[in-house]
Amino acid sequence: MDWRNNWKPTDETPKEGGQGKVIQIQNINCTDEFGALKVMHDSQAQNSSRRERFHQEIEALNNLNHKGVPKVKEYKSDDEKTNPYFITEWIDGQDLNEAVQKSKFTIIEALKFTRNLALIVDACHQAGIIHRDIKPQNIRIRDGNPILIDFGICWIIDENEKKKGNTPLGEELGNRFLRLPELTAGSLDKHQKICDVTFIVGILFFLITNKHPRQLKDADNKMPHERLTDLELSSLSADSLWDRTKRIFNIGFQQSSSLRFNSCIKLIEYIDNVLQPPAEKDIDDELNEYQTELAELINTDELQQRRKSVNYFKKINDMLNKDFMDALNKNGTSVSNNENSASSFHKKNMYISNNMFEGIQTIVSHKIELKDNKILSSYSIKEKQNSVENYNYYYQGHITDHETLKEAVDNHKKLFIAKALENFTNQLKK
Repeated sequence: MDWRNNWKPTDETPKEGGQGKVIQIQNINCTDEFGALKVMHDSQAQNSSRRERFHQEIEALNNLNHKGVPKVKEYKSDDEKTNPYFITEWIDGQDLNEAVQKSKFTIIEALKFTRNLALIVDACHQAGIIHRDIKPQNIRIRDGNPILIDFGICWIIDENEKKKGNTPLGEELGNRFLRLPELTAGSLDKHQKICDVTFIVGILFFLITNKHPRQLKDADNKMPHERLTDLELSSLSADSLWDRTKRIFNIGFQQSSSLRFNSCIKLIEYIDNVLQPPAEKDIDDELNEYQTELAELINTDELQQRRKSVNYFKKINDMLNKDFMDALNKNGTSVSNNENSASSFHKKNMYISNNMFEGIQTIVSHKIELKDNKILSSYSIKEKQNSVENYNYYYQGHITDHETLKEAVDNHKKLFIAKALENFTNQLKK
């Protein structure tokens, strides 16, 4: 089979590529049908590894059935006496480089275009094909949508997970649009999908800035978006999407591949998050409802009474502490104190000691607490701080009856003082 049997060249100027030249041709039998003929260079036709790579491009295109990849119409690559060739559908329009030179994309246009490109590349990855040379010249635009072309250095993984291809360890792949460490000479990671994902991030950067990212980190350890001038940043910052878009570059341009987006789907998730950021949940009504309910609960008669009671408990305990100090602060004996308080109780701890007897003390704790709508009052006496408190309850009354509580404390305070002195004296006798 020879392509000249069905096709003829047009007047379109051929385009030279790394492996061969691309010629626009016209179907002899259907003049409305055009194709893109790629013929291998004479200088490479006798190189077995080059022929294998050319055949691999044909295989990749045949394995793909996606509107974002040109469809193969005809090919011949098994005759070693002739130069291999294949014909794909002709893609009218400009390549991405030409399009951006004429009109820079807005950020939202760039995000949407990049998202569509990521879907194409994801379909390639799902088919076991890694492109490895994504750049503006290899993306054509048809009806505003990207078409990914030139699979000349792609890598194919067959169904048995066996890798096909012919990439010597010392050969550098990729392009000057964005040089990736995993595609440099000597790298063992030339067959990772992540390189395609990173190229897509580079395309997004190019669409927005009209600049090639070139390298992930420069001599100053700056990523491409960090190298923009103040004037460029000022212009971009006028777009409300820029701040969120930078997050894509912060991840996508990391030097270490393990820190970048590891799949097209993950990149698409971030793009979607920029295009449609998570809406703040409208909880104003719910919040107002809770605040009203809380205010109602806090301002109920019962809670107001509980707060009032606990404040009164503190006054009672302060008065009791004063009585202890008046009765015991003599002959070297002293009373110190601390207190604990919460929404339902107040406790005063009184420490009795004498400077002539080091290490000996008596601790009197007086607690007034609320349980349900009742006031409970109790006391405990112990010798050591870490000893268990055994409380003796001596009063129970209604939550609103503060006068009877005070009366009960007044009636028992001499008892508390006497028992405290008894405990302290017994310690001295030992």
